[in-house]
Amino acid sequence: MQKISRMVILVFALLMLFPAVACAFEYPILPGGTNPLSNYAEQLGSVLDKTAQTLDQASASAVKSASVPAKPANQSGLAAPNRSAVLIDGKEVAFDAYTIYGYNYFKLRDLAIALNGSAKQFEVSWDGAINAISLMPGDAYTPRGGELLTSIQPSSLLAFPANSAIIIGGKEVAMKAYSINSFTYFKLRDLGVAMEFGVSWDAVANSIKIDTMSGDSTVN
Repeated sequence: MQKISRMVILVFALLMLFPAVACAFEYPILPGGTNPLSNYAEQLGSVLDKTAQTLDQASASAVKSASVPAKPANQSGLAAPNRSAVLIDGKEVAFDAYTIYGYNYFKLRDLAIALNGSAKQFEVSWDGAINAISLMPGDAYTPRGGELLTSIQPSSLLAFPANSAIIIGGKEVAMKAYSINSFTYFKLRDLGVAMEFGVSWDAVANSIKIDTMSGDSTVN
């Protein structure tokens, strides 16, 4: 941006000097006379000062805008199938999971049955009285059928924001959720924090690790 600013100022300078040089050739400076270039010099200095100020302000504004990354609003998007292996306490489990805006999303019941029997197991039920999903930490999960079903050739699908209230231990917890192909998927990091199980990323093995003995979540 600074290089461009200098080039613009140079162009302005040349344009302003052209009539001044022409004037100098037509009306040479005589002893005791008035310098015809003085007015041009003053005008040129004023224009260059204003130009530099404007370019500096534009540059600062551009840098400020670039330093603040755009964050997707609560809007629909494309859900890409998760290609990373998922390990729960060292054991690989296949999930029908997706990545949306760089975050991993899983089905509640898939996670519930996968964590069943561990220190972080939880029951999932629907509370019709308050129209909310209720999670009971520590309770064994009751399978409903259809959990952990995966597609042989998963493809990217449209994801729409889902307004699903989550109650954990009688307290409502805010979680980001999307509806994909009529199923609701929740952000893995939110679930890890709420249910107190660890989530980490192994870049070398390209895998997501869920640790039921830890409560630290360091992955999206």
